[in-house]
Amino acid sequence: MKKNTCLYIFIILICSCKIQPGSNRNNASADKLFKLNIKPASGSDYYYDISNNSTVEIEVNEKKIETQNKTNVGINYKINTDSLGHFIVSLQYKKIHVYSKNANGESDIDAADSSTASDPTSKMLGLLTSSVITAIVNNSGEVIKIDGYRDVMNKTLSETVTLDLQTKEAMQKQWQQLVEQKLVKKNVDQLFRIFPDSAVHIGDKWKIISKETGDIGYLSKNFFTLESISDGIAKIESDGEITSDSVKTNYMNYEVMSNLNGTQKGEYEVDIKTGMLVNCSVEVGIKGVLEMMGKEIPINVSSDVKMKGKKNN
Repeated sequence: MKKNTCLYIFIILICSCKIQPGSNRNNASADKLFKLNIKPASGSDYYYDISNNSTVEIEVNEKKIETQNKTNVGINYKINTDSLGHFIVSLQYKKIHVYSKNANGESDIDAADSSTASDPTSKMLGLLTSSVITAIVNNSGEVIKIDGYRDVMNKTLSETVTLDLQTKEAMQKQWQQLVEQKLVKKNVDQLFRIFPDSAVHIGDKWKIISKETGDIGYLSKNFFTLESISDGIAKIESDGEITSDSVKTNYMNYEVMSNLNGTQKGEYEVDIKTGMLVNCSVEVGIKGVLEMMGKEIPINVSSDVKMKGKKNN
């Protein structure tokens, strides 16, 4: 009788382990290897909302000068593959809203208003939403080539024959800073450049070094950690160190050297079947000095990026 009672208790314990609250058969074991990389099916179609907010504060002659930039975009990514296994990513902007504020005033540009707007930047962004940009991305998430966005710039300039050469050059510079650096290439990099070169276990770390070419150039050395996998979603966290770029950067139309230090923290959710981001949040904080006009100017930079995506049916 005692033996049967023990057997009965043992069976109950086994069953209770299988049906305990919160259990998840899709949770991955720590000893399993995962190859995290970009692998969406050819013909896949995704939509992402991306917000990017940044504040730059400098101090000149004991006076603080603050610059704010906010961009909100919605982008369709249609993905195919070529004979070399590269991904051919067709980007089409569905919405673009750019806000900036500095010592010279405020600017609030929405591509949706481009048909009635008089300023050239609004018209350029309007043309961008009606254009298709093509990016070639390898299996490591590195952008090999981007085509299409310069055609928008050229079309705008050809249609504004009344503008003088100086104004056209200013438009080209603004286009390069706003579209090429802050929108197009950054939007592709943010989506694909987070994966390790080899398979990893849960808890493993890998390093990715990237170069920021926005208002202030810097190098970012990020350590990514695969925290967990559940229901087909990998949760990845990043913790990065930011240092000065070795070359001069352009800030407020001046060539400057910088001495910067900062941190970058990120949280990512990735579909392990496709390698495509589901959610992403990244925060950056930087302090340092700029060497400008023979002076050392204190600078503080803070920014945050949020991405949320879904697969279109």
